[in-house]
Amino acid sequence: MLAVIAVAAGLSAIPASAAPPQAATITSAGTTYHHATATWTLPAGVEPQLIEIGSGPSVGSDGSFFEDNREESDLLRPGQKSYIGADELGLGTHWLHLQTVDDNCSSIENSTCIAWSNIVRLTIGLDANSRPALRFVRVDVHLHEAQVTACDETDGRLTFRTTLSVDRFGYGHVSRHRTYSPFTRPTYTEGERNCSPYFVPLPRLNGVGRYTLMMTATDARGGRSKAVVKRFSVRD
Repeated sequence: MLAVIAVAAGLSAIPASAAPPQAATITSAGTTYHHATATWTLPAGVEPQLIEIGSGPSVGSDGSFFEDNREESDLLRPGQKSYIGADELGLGTHWLHLQTVDDNCSSIENSTCIAWSNIVRLTIGLDANSRPALRFVRVDVHLHEAQVTACDETDGRLTFRTTLSVDRFGYGHVSRHRTYSPFTRPTYTEGERNCSPYFVPLPRLNGVGRYTLMMTATDARGGRSKAVVKRFSVRD
């Protein structure tokens, strides 16, 4: 009987810090415009310290992602329960977890008070492609050039297809076609995401007549804009 009492007394003397530290539980994770988002719950007395995003789920002996796989590491404020990443993530699969400290430990400097949450997966794929939007700004018949504004999600890798037709006031009809792909990336117009001006060379047609200019823009993923049409006349 004395031995049993002694063992029980010994168990009750074990400090609270000997118990495994509690950790956060990530309850949701996703992306918004390629930025990581996450929310989590915190047990009483547990504070978040940092969040990590990696290209693989493997962790080292300290619980953090391997350095070669680590993509982001951000400090968290006390009591924080949600996160939106500052940097855009690339296409593919990413992994996210966060580190917490259990204030119920006898000493928060003790490494045994540190814990990691569950690891969650984020997948970023290609967005559903939207068709480019195209509009005329002006046409210079002397330079055989049209200034247009094109808006697209594929970083400006556009191909312009133009048809220019002329009716010689009842004395004949001629059409010419031209395809043009800019070699340089655009400079986006302030206030319009992924919109940029382009100067598109036109098919060579001269002389008087009633002209009809039709143009489309096709992006790198095959999305084609609605055709835009401009009509004008050239007289002596």
